[in-house]
Amino acid sequence: MVSDIGEILNNLAEIGFFYYVVPFLVIFAIIFAVLEKSKWLGENKAVKTIVSAGVGLLSIQFGLVQDFFNIIFPRMGIGLAVILVALIFIGFFVKSEDAEKFRVMGYVVGGVIIVWALMVWGGYGGYGAYGLREILEDFGAPLLAVIIFVVAFFAITSGDKEASG
Repeated sequence: MVSDIGEILNNLAEIGFFYYVVPFLVIFAIIFAVLEKSKWLGENKAVKTIVSAGVGLLSIQFGLVQDFFNIIFPRMGIGLAVILVALIFIGFFVKSEDAEKFRVMGYVVGGVIIVWALMVWGGYGGYGAYGLREILEDFGAPLLAVIIFVVAFFAITSGDKEASG
């Protein structure tokens, strides 16, 4: 019996492969990689595997991770396609020696994308239809304090190095 790829994927979806197995494997792989890289639990891979499996199973228990993956991955695919097309066009029109001039523009575009993502997807985090506005109402003052602290930190530490020596 020959099946097409659509039928195979639909069968996998019906048995919960994409709702339970794939999110578990993603969480497991991320946790295991972090534990492996950080050496926090030593060199014993069995312990890292058990911890990663436990965190992976706990994370898929209530469906929040699956819902998040169902929302983020299709949109991320579209976003990556748009970024890829933009990078191809930039590669066509920008000379390699002029690339440094566009670094600030890249930071601005990245900031705009982050603000847009918070506005569009803010409702998913329980912030209602207004997204960014409600996030700023809840976290605006602490966020502003962190930004001021970071700017002050870099302003103080990036001062004249010869004056302190």
